[in-house]
Amino acid sequence: MYQNTASYPDYLDIRDRARSFDGLLAFTYETVGVASRTGDTPRVRFATFVSHNFFSVLGVDLQLGRTFLPHEDGAGGRGAVVVLSDAVWRGEFAADPSVLGRTVRVAGRDFAIVGVAPASFTGLHPYIRESLFLPIGMLPHTIDLRRRDALTARDVRMFTVKGRLGRDVALTGAQAELATIGRDLQRAYPETNTNIALIAQTEFDYKYETRPLDSALIVILTILSMAVLGVACANVAGLLASRAPVRAREMALRLAIGANRARLVRQLVTESLGIAIGGAVGGLAVAHVGIGLLRQIQFPSEIIGLPAFELDRRTLMFSLAVALTTALLVGLGPALQTTRVDLATSLKTTDRGNAAGHRLTGRAVLVAAQVALSLVLLTVAVFSIQVFRRELTAGPGFRTTRIAKVTADAGQARYSDAEAARFFTRVLQEARASAGVRSASLTSAMPMFGFQFAAVLPEGQVLPKGQAGVPVWATSIDDRYFDTMDIPLLAGRAFESTDDGDSTPVAIVNDTLARHYWLDKDPLGKRVRLLEPHGALVDIVGVVKTTTHGYPGELPQEAIYFPYRQRPRGQMVLLAHVDGDDAAFVQPLRDLVRRLDADVPVFDAQTMEAFYGARVTSFGNVMIRLIGGMGLMGMLLTMVGLYGLVSYTVSRRTREIGIRIAIGATYARIVRMVLRQGMAPAWAGVAAGLALSVATARFMTRLAPFGHHVDVRTYYVVVPVIVIVTLLSAFVPARRAANVNPTVALRCE
Repeated sequence: MYQNTASYPDYLDIRDRARSFDGLLAFTYETVGVASRTGDTPRVRFATFVSHNFFSVLGVDLQLGRTFLPHEDGAGGRGAVVVLSDAVWRGEFAADPSVLGRTVRVAGRDFAIVGVAPASFTGLHPYIRESLFLPIGMLPHTIDLRRRDALTARDVRMFTVKGRLGRDVALTGAQAELATIGRDLQRAYPETNTNIALIAQTEFDYKYETRPLDSALIVILTILSMAVLGVACANVAGLLASRAPVRAREMALRLAIGANRARLVRQLVTESLGIAIGGAVGGLAVAHVGIGLLRQIQFPSEIIGLPAFELDRRTLMFSLAVALTTALLVGLGPALQTTRVDLATSLKTTDRGNAAGHRLTGRAVLVAAQVALSLVLLTVAVFSIQVFRRELTAGPGFRTTRIAKVTADAGQARYSDAEAARFFTRVLQEARASAGVRSASLTSAMPMFGFQFAAVLPEGQVLPKGQAGVPVWATSIDDRYFDTMDIPLLAGRAFESTDDGDSTPVAIVNDTLARHYWLDKDPLGKRVRLLEPHGALVDIVGVVKTTTHGYPGELPQEAIYFPYRQRPRGQMVLLAHVDGDDAAFVQPLRDLVRRLDADVPVFDAQTMEAFYGARVTSFGNVMIRLIGGMGLMGMLLTMVGLYGLVSYTVSRRTREIGIRIAIGATYARIVRMVLRQGMAPAWAGVAAGLALSVATARFMTRLAPFGHHVDVRTYYVVVPVIVIVTLLSAFVPARRAANVNPTVALRCE
């Protein structure tokens, strides 16, 4: 069975035996109630419980104090010490350098401050901003875990393990060593480690697997960026190629008076670098606008946020490197061509004949490439916009209006699971009795935000060899959750108040899971086994419609729901479907929880409409504008490129066009001739672009989060747009050519 987490004893064995790594660390995230001083109302924050070598393996030097000592992350709970994040140090302690030795209250217990992390260290997760770093040994003494033996049991896998490869060690060598250690652990602990393999992954591979939406968006935006860059490079190459005939005489004169070719190439490449640097500065201005768009994305939580979008030093250096590299690659060819001149011919005449024809052919190829890349760019942009629009239009499958919500964490008030279930039952009763509340319910995980999974084994199903179970979305809810969220019950029954710890374990599954494992059979009465310590067989009593669980655009996900009285959680979300203004009910719900127990932290109090808007709508709208803007930018660059090609062609044929007009060629005939010749590379680009677009579309449909295919109708939109744009780009110089005065044209040159 594949898992990306490990038990603490397994981590210790791996750390002590592995020789391929300079260091191995372990950590896990938890929410904790934090108060700067005794008596203050605790605020829910994220804390990272880490092994003592966490900072040293990552190469992070604290700005104040020390890191943890080896004995402080042992299971004995002797390390009631804490390292503050820079944000908490500045926000809660006013950046006081004498903060070391003072205490901060975490989950009702005093912890001594021994260090402050640097501002540059933002943690290992893009969305979690840790406020505190605590020793792993304090985990059972701080968090109300289901297993008090979480640090000694091998079947409690809750820690992420990362390591730094040795200087001369390849990933394959580390994988071979881990495989050996994994087999030894399987033999030594068959009850807990059977089918558990140890896998070495790069950080890139790990993030690609664990954050598929981020990976998909990065791939899409990279494709768009590379396409825009390619179109821009083709434009610059065309510009430099068009200047070559004009400067042929100048280059010939310089060579004639003693300049060597290498010096001229350096001069021309330097000019290209100047253009590239100017373009990079303009690109940074565009990037600033893009950063402003990204900053409009909201996040629906007080304790989780988006990464900071900013143009830092790495971005500036990368932009400069790209500008210089493209300038060298794009400018070197025209520079070599410009300095490869015949002195006698160039000094006696201007550019004509075969040389001009070769340059024209080269520019036509560049324009065809621009059109092809622009078609790919528009295809990807239209596909992406369709996905986001479809999700925004279709909705998530649950109610998003007239619902107020608050999150309460009884676990931070040291409630046991049974006590938490009783507390939330009282909360639910009070909420349902409130005036204006149609329905109230509880859930342990908000759709599209709560990331809870359970490993299950459907009874009677044969899984592939080496796979013990399947991970599915898992949520603990009350008996009115589906009514409150307006999720249709397709078969069976909803939970009842009698589904408690003394009754038969039951569950409700969504129709995606039911179809997967029981096809056309009735899933009611079937059972699934929970793959956890003392995992029980659970009877399926209902089937509900599939909703969105993780993120917009996802494939239908399998999900299972449990009654919260049978599977209690310390942290629950209270939902209230109300009459009238839902925003007016948010504060009363917060006050309701605090009235029942002021020590229970309450956070993320908001309306469902605000939650959904921040989680989906704002993100989707920003992506639509960002991707649409990149597509428009590529199309405009293509227009410039084709316009330049046709204008260049007209300028080289001014005398010929004048003669044609003088001997009777009509306006329409001249326009058709110029358009036909100008559109020839455009048609070639459309054909090549269609082939590239189909290949790109097949690649994009394989991206994990998107179950959408590029609709053929997309090409019905993209291809005509490209053709119309290229026609307009060519028509302006064609019209100018048809208006040439024959007398002036015959005298020119």
